[in-house]
This record gives sequence, structure tokens and C-alpha cells, in this order.
Amino acid sequence: MTALSISARARGLSRARAALLALAVSPALVAPAHAQQAAGSEAVVRIQQLEEEIRRLNGRLEQLEHRLDRVARDGGMRIGALESQMLEQQGLDPSILGDPAPLGDLSTGATAAQATGSTAPVVAVSEQTEFDAAVRMIQTGDPAGGRAELEAFRRAYPDSPLSGQAQHWIGESLFLTNDFRRAAQVYLGNITEHPGNARAPESLIGLALSLEKLGQVGEACLTLSEAPRRHPNAAEALARAAAEATRLGCDG
Repeated sequence: MTALSISARARGLSRARAALLALAVSPALVAPAHAQQAAGSEAVVRIQQLEEEIRRLNGRLEQLEHRLDRVARDGGMRIGALESQMLEQQGLDPSILGDPAPLGDLSTGATAAQATGSTAPVVAVSEQTEFDAAVRMIQTGDPAGGRAELEAFRRAYPDSPLSGQAQHWIGESLFLTNDFRRAAQVYLGNITEHPGNARAPESLIGLALSLEKLGQVGEACLTLSEAPRRHPNAAEALARAAAEATRLGCDG
């Protein structure tokens, strides 16, 4: 389940709860004696049925809210654990991360953009040209050269809409040169810093494969299991994540 679906459903549950509460405290329901006098025993029975239905729906809403909260919290904790491992491997204190953020909090920017229907920012021709040239270097056998160009690109265009994609390709270049530890760090950074960019699903898979190379197969499987929740519409990435999970022998 994605952050967008969690947020949308939470808003829907809140609206439903408010409507049910309003119905529950309406004069017609809190004054069954008056209703009986006005409409007879049939009205009283109908009111009692409505009250029972409201109680049943309220219970169902509470169950759904708890389930959604648990999904968001558990997903955030999984990514938080990976971040802590990366810091420990660098000799840093994982406590600087603070408490794990639920999945919905990790992609606030992407969720807001989707909810408002805003279009993607326009990329300048010069930015696109430099970005494409650097990516081609990586794809055609010069990952180190392409990485240097992308690092320069990010310095030159710190606010570029392509920044997240550039970070993903830097991770790809590190993976291709067998620097799996740094690749994992870069992929993870892209997932958390640019969750809505076009390459985020591939970065999630790249992180899993890097963890596999580092001997952390269990963590790789957990990472792959996040793909359907975070990127339910990325069909190609989901198919690849499922194939990699099968290859690694992941449960479920």
C-alpha cells in the first residue's frame, strides 16, 4: 500500500467517522421516546436498527484505521533499519536518524503533487542534454566517467527536477564498479530523499541487489517486499522485483 493510498483512505475514514458521529448524536436517535410518540413502535425499531448499524460501522472503521497505521509504521521501520545499518557500517551513530518515519511521511512531496494533480516541473534543455550525456556514458561502458559528470551535474543544478534520477544513476555506476556499499547508500538516499522520482522503483531494486552482494540476503528480501506498497503502478519494476525475490528464495 502506498503513502498516497494510506493518506487518501485515512482522509476517507475521518470523513466517514465524522458523518457517523453526527448521525449518532442526532435528536432522532437520542430521543427514542419522542420518536415512539410521533411515529409509533415501527419508528423506534428503525432507530434501534440504525444505532446498531452505526456501532457496527464504527467498529469496522477502527479496525481499518489500526491496520493502515500498522502498514505505514512497519514499512517505515524496515527502511529505517536499513538506514541504521548503513550508518553503522560507516562508523556513525544510528541515533542521529531519530524515530522511523511512517511510509506516508517519507513521500509527502510526491503525495501532495499527485493529490493536487500538478504537472512535473519543466526541465531546461541544457540540463536534459548534460544529464542524458552522462547517463549514456554509464550505459556504454564508462561508469566512472558518467558518475563524475552526474556529480558535477548535481552541483551545477542542485534544484533540478532530474536530481533524483541523477542520484539513481550514480548508484548504478557504483554498482557496476562493484562498490556495493556506496551503491547501497546512494540508492537508499534516492529512495528517502526523492521518493517520487521516476527512478525510485529501480533504486529500491538496486538497494536490494546491493544488500545481496554485501551478504545481507534477508534485508534484500525485505527491501524487495516494499516494492508493491511503495510503487503499485510501476508494473515493469514490480515484475523485476518479483523475479529477483524468486531468485533469492524470499518467502512470500
